Amino acid sequence: MEELERLVTKYRAPKLPSIPSFNGGAVGFFAYDIIRQYENLPNVNRDELGITDMHFMLTDEIIAFDHKRQKIVIIVNIHAEGDIELQYKKASNRILDIEREMSDLSKLMEKEKREYRGTSKVCSNMTKEEFCKNVEKAKEYIKNGDIFQVVLSQRFSVETSVSPFSVYRALNAPKPSRIRNTIPPRIRTHSQGHDNYR
Repeated sequence: MEELERLVTKYRAPKLPSIPSFNGGAVGFFAYDIIRQYENLPNVNRDELGITDMHFMLTDEIIAFDHKRQKIVIIVNIHAEGDIELQYKKASNRILDIEREMSDLSKLMEKEKREYRGTSKVCSNMTKEEFCKNVEKAKEYIKNGDIFQVVLSQRFSVETSVSPFSVYRALNAPKPSRIRNTIPPRIRTHSQGHDNYR
């Protein structure tokens, strides 16, 4: 944790009114099980996925989509050291490269959309009945005063050759969420907040 804090402090991005609030830095997640690094807790759940408790990537290139203004902002950060003018020129050229890459990618994604419209078998880590039973159990805990809030989850999985970003876009299209995210490249996990299930 200390190492992550050191890196984030070192690569602090400027805050500018014309660009999104997140414009560079660390992106990733802490898993719930990371608490066991700090607290002595029973480990009753079997690790079925083998995903690390902590995964972050440091980003200096950001493609931000403003849902309100329906506008894409491309951000390339430079390090405030060495030849700043040369770095600025390289960053400007990189922005143009990213713009071209995005144009090519959008064509590929349209092709992908056409090719993978078939049905896929979706698997879950529990049945609907098991999930409903967990809901009733949680309601009982709340009524007894044992807990005041709980986030129940259910994992769905499907085998597909569709790119993770295409899956993210498909999930985000019906109702954009401020807390939905996708994390590349190895883990390829998509998550979203419970407010989308109301």
